[in-house]
Parts: sequence; C-alpha cells; structure tokens
Amino acid sequence: MTGAEAEKQRLVSIRCFCMGRTEEIPAHAFVDTTGDAILAKLAGLPVHEGNAEESMTKTVLFKVTGVKNFDKVLLREKFARLCIEKKFPFPEQDLFMGCQLGNTDEVLLNLSQIAGNALDREELTRMDVALREQVFVILKWLQKNFSEFAECRLAGIAPKIGIRAGRTIDAETMITCADLLQNTPVEEPVALGRRRFGGHGIYRFCNPWDREISGWRGIPYGALKARGVNNLLAGGRAIGAEIQALSAIRMMPCCMATGHAAGAAAALSVPAGVLPPYADLRKCLLKQNAILT
Repeated sequence: MTGAEAEKQRLVSIRCFCMGRTEEIPAHAFVDTTGDAILAKLAGLPVHEGNAEESMTKTVLFKVTGVKNFDKVLLREKFARLCIEKKFPFPEQDLFMGCQLGNTDEVLLNLSQIAGNALDREELTRMDVALREQVFVILKWLQKNFSEFAECRLAGIAPKIGIRAGRTIDAETMITCADLLQNTPVEEPVALGRRRFGGHGIYRFCNPWDREISGWRGIPYGALKARGVNNLLAGGRAIGAEIQALSAIRMMPCCMATGHAAGAAAALSVPAGVLPPYADLRKCLLKQNAILT
C-alpha cells in the first residue's frame, strides 16, 4: 500500500503497488489491520505514536530441539537467580519465556531483547540484525548453564521480529489506562480485552506502569472508528488506545475479535456507504457467536 485518497470526511480509495503495477482500489469502507495504522497515516489522519519505552521491547522467537526434562517453573526460578547475579548476557531480560511444543523435545524461546523505533525502517533493520545475533549468544549460554539445554540445537528463527506496539488510530473512543484501572462501563462492546497492561518493558520485563488487574473489559465500537472520516475502521493493535494500554488489547485473541468486528461493520456498510449503527453490528456479531461481555 503506497497511498490513500480522502475527501469530504470519507476515505475514497487506496493505492497499492503489486506485480510491477500501481492499482487504485475504491471501496465503501476500509479496515486498517496493518498493526501500525499505516492506512490511517497515509490518509493524513491523526494517529498516536509511542516512544521506545512505551512501545515495549522487540524480540525474535527461536526454536531449539534436543531439550531434556523441560520444567518451566524450575527453569524460571534458576533463570531469575542468574539474572539477579547479572550472569545473563542481556541484563534487560529478567524473565524466562519458553514453552515446550507438545510432547516433544522442542522448545520455543523468547529471550532476546532490544529497544528501538519499529516505525523507522533503518531502526527496524538494525534491531532485526541485532536480535538474530543475540540468538546464537543465548543458545551457547543456555547450553552452558542449564543441563536441560546442554545438547540442544537450533531448529529455526522466526522470519520477522516481534513488534508489540507502534502506532494507533485516533479513534472516536480511546481506550486509556484509567479506563482499565477503573473498569469504566462500555456501552457498545464489540469484543473483549484484558484489563492488565504494562508488560514487556525495555529495561526489565515489566514497565514502571505495569498493572496486574484480573478480568476483562469490553472493547468499544468507537475504538475501531478512525476520527476524521466516517468509513475507516481498525482491527488488531492499531485500534484507538493509549500506547501504554496496548497490552490489554494487542494479544492474538483480541486482535482476531476486533478484526472480526471491524470486518462485519465494513460489510454492513454496503451498499449504504456508511458504517452501521451499533444495534445492527451487535445483532450480526452475536449471530456469528462473538463474545461481547
């Protein structure tokens, strides 16, 4: 996607470059699921960007085989002790994150860590290279310090690094940390999000604003609607939310649920060309077994 045209409070079309050609695609409504509100940005709409700390750490997943007697609880305890003694090569990481893949000797690990601006292409490249280099350092460290990993070998590295937060739309209704703390009532829920926020800090696992709050809170219809036009919705982690609050809605189940709601609303906008009232969207979502409360 290379551009977008908006006029009279409507998004008219987007431009895409594919197979050597530029295509212009008009539509009644559009859904931005780029993760970084790229469509809203190209359309010249207001957006929100966080600083490096607010946008959380960047990591790359990698998989190893040949792991023996994997016990996550014991590994976390030993890893925490070694981190306190500053023996892990990357001191900002202080939580063992790994999971056994079924009943196998394969383990998926998330132990790399780096800070930077994922909205800048040069920064993104720098972080990608550095994180892949970290994998080999971490692998040798695990083989040396944990008997479970003594004979393990690298099986694969993820094709893309993990970006937890970048840019969000300026929505009709913004999800804020205060909303999550106070459990502010939601009149037009289209999905469910968590109330906890603040994980994956860049200096330690949890950010200074980390809040461990149990339970769920509805995601409002207004958080999916971009301010400034009347036919652009967002789904996934680009919906309207404070960057510090993104941990509450950025996980895959929430992204799938908001994507479902945005897609349904876009479909219901045809042929009238305006987004549907909440009552119509709610009826559609419930018919499709969406969980709203």
